[in-house]
Amino acid sequence: MVPKQLRQRVIRTRLEDLQAELEAGARQIGRIAESTADIRSALLSRHLEQAELAGNLVRRIAELQDSIHEQRAILTELRRAIREQITRSRRSST
Repeated sequence: MVPKQLRQRVIRTRLEDLQAELEAGARQIGRIAESTADIRSALLSRHLEQAELAGNLVRRIAELQDSIHEQRAILTELRRAIREQITRSRRSST
């Protein structure tokens, strides 16, 4: 049979060990939380940068599409004017 004092000392030692492990676990959780916050911040920053780049790209594509439509309209008008000029030229030469 184990003497009462020895049992109490073993229990106290185990409780102290458990307390130390809990404190170490709490510190580790704190470090993990900080790392998680840093990672989340970096990911958000990168996401925002990419979103800005994507937004700029979409705007630039829209501008280029508008430019193409304008150029097509100008080209169509130019062709019409040339045909009209050719028609006038033919009429005046006959």
